[in-house]
Amino acid sequence: RGEFIRGWDDGRKVDTGRKLLSAQGATLLRTAMLDYYNQDTTGTSGIVGMGFNNEDSITDLREGSFKMPDGTTFSDPVVAMSDNGMQATILTSIRSGYAKGITVRPRSIALNYIVRAV
Repeated sequence: RGEFIRGWDDGRKVDTGRKLLSAQGATLLRTAMLDYYNQDTTGTSGIVGMGFNNEDSITDLREGSFKMPDGTTFSDPVVAMSDNGMQATILTSIRSGYAKGITVRPRSIALNYIVRAV
């Protein structure tokens, strides 16, 4: 897997403390998007949103066990989704052809570009 080049910014206070040629890991999400009623193609109302599997870990997965950010465990997924999700009308069928997922920043390495004017 390759690294993406990211311009090094030493003046705007973006990524403070980052050094030239330093590597930056990919963005990790500790939650997963959930579509409880699986209504992606109908446009029907359903509970969608972020469902917490574990309040502090990105690697610990427990089937059928949902947790709130404060660590409270719910044994019933419907209760967990009602609390962790938001009620909304799913409109993914209207946007057919678009990707349905979450994108995150890939790994990168900071470089300083040298531009020569002729």
